Amino acid sequence: MKIELKGGVVTSLTDNSVKEVKDNFMRNNRYLKDVTLDNVETIGDFFVSTNDSLNSVTFPQVKKIGKNFLTWNRKMEVASFANLEEVGDGFLSDNRIIIEVVLPKLKNAGNYFLNCKYELTSISLPSLEVAGESFMNDCFRLSEVDLPKLTSIGDSAFKCCNKIRNLCLPELTKAASFFLTGNSVIEEISLPKLELMPNYFMENATVDLKKINLPMLKEVKVIQHSKIIKGWVREQKLKPEHLLSQIAQACHNSLIGLEINLSKVLQ
Repeated sequence: MKIELKGGVVTSLTDNSVKEVKDNFMRNNRYLKDVTLDNVETIGDFFVSTNDSLNSVTFPQVKKIGKNFLTWNRKMEVASFANLEEVGDGFLSDNRIIIEVVLPKLKNAGNYFLNCKYELTSISLPSLEVAGESFMNDCFRLSEVDLPKLTSIGDSAFKCCNKIRNLCLPELTKAASFFLTGNSVIEEISLPKLELMPNYFMENATVDLKKINLPMLKEVKVIQHSKIIKGWVREQKLKPEHLLSQIAQACHNSLIGLEINLSKVLQ
């Protein structure tokens, strides 16, 4: 192990023998600037959490990372982990300057994954299948989303992601409340395998909506005050004409020019 010190504190760490890092490693060390662990495969909770000096981490073999990994980091702009498959809650949460994320093998993401990424404009996770709550919540500049294998996602998935105009999730079968809440520029939504529309699915959204593709939609959860699926009884199944009415309301009472595919629910 190679350790560099400055003023009595660790500023750099390099190791090629460690395969597992336990919980709370270097937690609250605010001076650590770079870490290289060439053979580490598993990292525990709170790894270098609350550090505003870290510029880079190099973990070419890591497959699993625990919760609150590098939360509140304010220096790292690129996160690249070629073999990472699973991350816990709070992965890079509240890192506001990160501009690039490369996670080609990631399959499972916990809650608060990459939320509050103010500079991130695009995300591509080709292997991701399951994501928790607040997946990309408050990623204000995010405009491009590529999640071809995502099947399930938690509450507030894209809440306040107000730059996304086209959203296509071809394998998504399960979504939760506040899915696209606060997005007023969305033009096209395609969720070809989604069967249940959750509460507050698109509240305060859909101003520019032009196309909806939900061919497998069978049921809509309704709850009072929801803009697109407004209703009076929780989890009541809307009749087709009522569903269209609520979409019309969300589109300023006009379906003119709006392309709608709701073939299953209209049967």
